[in-house]
Amino acid sequence: MLPKDLNDLFTKAQLYTSYRFERKDIGSLYYQLINERKFDCYCIECGKESTFVASKVEVEVTYDDNKRLKLLNDMVAFAKIAKCSRDEKHQIIFLFQIQGYNITKIGQSPSTADISGAGLKQYHKLLGKDQYREFNKAVGLASHGVGIGSFVYLRRIFENLLEEAHLEAKEEQEWNEEEYLKARVHEKISILSGRLPSFLVETKGMYSILSKGIHELSESECNEMFPVLKLGIELILDEKILEKEKQEKIKSVTDSISDFVHKFKKNV
Repeated sequence: MLPKDLNDLFTKAQLYTSYRFERKDIGSLYYQLINERKFDCYCIECGKESTFVASKVEVEVTYDDNKRLKLLNDMVAFAKIAKCSRDEKHQIIFLFQIQGYNITKIGQSPSTADISGAGLKQYHKLLGKDQYREFNKAVGLASHGVGIGSFVYLRRIFENLLEEAHLEAKEEQEWNEEEYLKARVHEKISILSGRLPSFLVETKGMYSILSKGIHELSESECNEMFPVLKLGIELILDEKILEKEKQEKIKSVTDSISDFVHKFKKNV
């Protein structure tokens, strides 16, 4: 079915995935798409989120005897050019096809993978070369409709976040490694809760969904859930980045205060 927010057809829809709509919505959908509309999207050229404006498209349409839009038997294809509100030279081109009760995004440049991949650069330092490449692979696969494969890489990132906390916890004298290794993933998250981002702990069910996707769900079901799970991973990484920045600031201030105290003691 059609996304509740039609902007998702621009920012989230994968190529060649068809969305079915009701007969009563033909006219409304058609005119909403061909008229000017705005949506937020990462701008590769600006290197940040921006508002894009998709211009109105002039398309010939036909009507039935009752003056209703006639699209059921004819295929209509059109392009939308969206321009960045910061610089109109920064553009994204979308190609759509409407036929029968279905609309399909049949083309996009830059691709969803290119746009999403550019937006992941902020996580490169935190993830490291290998995990960053896997995150990009997940996005690339999802953009081409390979939902199950994309889940594999998202789950690996989730597991690596868990393992990082595990390795830190192993250094504690009271740590019970045998108990941890016997625990299930949701139990491991609870054991490591003090060392993990709070969002990961609160949404530990993400791991169950990722595992279910790999073993039980269809490609279409995985594709439908991918944007939410990707955003969940990003929120976890955002929290880790903020915590790291906080600790760096604390260390900087602590060191400076220590230097001042030492200096004052020498002058007394």
